[in-house]
Amino acid sequence: MGGAISARYLQDFPDSIQAAVLSSPMLGFNGGGIPDAIALSVIKTTAQINQWFDDTPWYFFGHKDFSHADFAENPLMHSAVRYQIFTELYQSTPDIQLGGVTTQWLTESLKALEKLFANNNKLSTPTLVLQAGDDKIISNQAQNDFCQQLHSLHPKSCPDGKPLVIEGAYHELFFESDVYRNQALTAAVNWFDQHASTRSAQ
Repeated sequence: MGGAISARYLQDFPDSIQAAVLSSPMLGFNGGGIPDAIALSVIKTTAQINQWFDDTPWYFFGHKDFSHADFAENPLMHSAVRYQIFTELYQSTPDIQLGGVTTQWLTESLKALEKLFANNNKLSTPTLVLQAGDDKIISNQAQNDFCQQLHSLHPKSCPDGKPLVIEGAYHELFFESDVYRNQALTAAVNWFDQHASTRSAQ
C-alpha cells in the first residue's frame, strides 16, 4: 500500500524526489486465481450490501481482526529471525495491529489504483519497481502492467519496461532472508547512485 501511495505522491509532486524505488508496491490485488471481473463484481456487491445494512465497514470474505500467524504459515518473509522481531513488535504495540481488509478499504483502494494508472504520464521521477517473485499478497501482473505503461511514457523508469524481479522472494523484501534482501538493497542503492551522479553531472 505504501508503494501505491508513494506512486500517487510522485504523480502529484514530480519534482520533489530525485529518484524512487518501489518495493513490492500494491498496484493490484491478488485474487487467488479468481478472474478480475468476477472479483470486482463481488467487491462492489458486498460493499453495496454493507452500506444498506450496516454503518460499520464489514471485513471482506476470509478476513478478520488481527491475529498472530506462525512463521511456517506466513506469506511475508523467509527469515525466521526478522519475522520474530516483526511479530514481537506487533504483539507489544496494539496501536499498529492491523486486521484484514474491509469492503470499504477495497472500494477506496480500487478508486486510488484506477487514478494511479490514469495518471502515469505525470510520474516523471526515475522509478525502479522491485518485485518479489513469490509474492502472495499483491498482484505481480499489475506491477508488470504498471512498468510497461510507465516505461513507454518515461523511458528512464522501469528498465526494459519491467520490474526488477527478486526470484523466490516473499512480499517484504527488506525483511527477507539475506539472499533476497541483499539483492533488493543492492538494486536500490545502485539506482539511487546512478541517478545522483546523473543529476550532479547536469
